[in-house]
Amino acid sequence: MPTMIDGLVRRFEVADNGCWLWTGTLNHGGYGVFSHGERHRTRLAHRLIYEEVIDDIPPGYEMDHLCFNPACVNPDHLEVVTRSTNQQRRRYSRYGIDAAIAAAAKKKRARTACKNGHPYTPETTFDRGDALVCRRCAVEATQRWRKRSE
Repeated sequence: MPTMIDGLVRRFEVADNGCWLWTGTLNHGGYGVFSHGERHRTRLAHRLIYEEVIDDIPPGYEMDHLCFNPACVNPDHLEVVTRSTNQQRRRYSRYGIDAAIAAAAKKKRARTACKNGHPYTPETTFDRGDALVCRRCAVEATQRWRKRSE
């Protein structure tokens, strides 16, 4: 009977840069997820592999991807850190796979209006972290989606 670790090992590929890229299901943030056990409890794949290969993650601590790739499950690319350390690092690397992405995000954030011409102001905009989002466009997109779903 296959063990949990067998299931984990079958779901990643080794990239040229040393990342173990998760080929199974990814969540909305790009992190690998894995269901296991009798109740099929879903857990983050990088945490499971770290705990199986290295050690338990202490309560109140998080995993930081030193390679800035959320799909990577290589325990050598992971570090146990506090939430504040992880958030501080994330601020400088926001999904920051490389400097080109960061430069493109900075350029987008310098815009004064959305693609539909609605001005970016504190009242009409919310900050998603990697981009500014026009509230009016977001509402209109939600309305279109709801209409299609009816």
